[in-house]
Amino acid sequence: RIIDFVTACQLQQADQEILGFCGTPGFRAPEVSRTEGYNGLQADLFSLGKTLEAAARSAEPSWRELVRICRRLSSDLPTQRPGLQEVREALFGPDPYSAASTTAAPTALSADTQQQQQQQQQQQQQQ
Repeated sequence: RIIDFVTACQLQQADQEILGFCGTPGFRAPEVSRTEGYNGLQADLFSLGKTLEAAARSAEPSWRELVRICRRLSSDLPTQRPGLQEVREALFGPDPYSAASTTAAPTALSADTQQQQQQQQQQQQQQ
């Protein structure tokens, strides 16, 4: 099981702080273990980083962006963790269907991302 919604809560706003001790050891953000309030979304980003890190062990070794983004998501400092859009763009490139990408200047993909996309295309063609 990847997710357990038993302890889930709906936030009223993105920067809302919550109290409560939950999460799986090794995947739980450090701030959750403290007695003061914490940003639930930032704590979830930490857990996402740890989950992706576990998945990355069986991923293509040349997918360096995955390793880098896992490292950033798993930062002990919540303010140093990237947002979900940054994570998605780091791993898969800009979303061609989002309003932001249609109005913004094109973002250059890193060489690693380009290589990953080329490998995926070649694998699809071989199938």
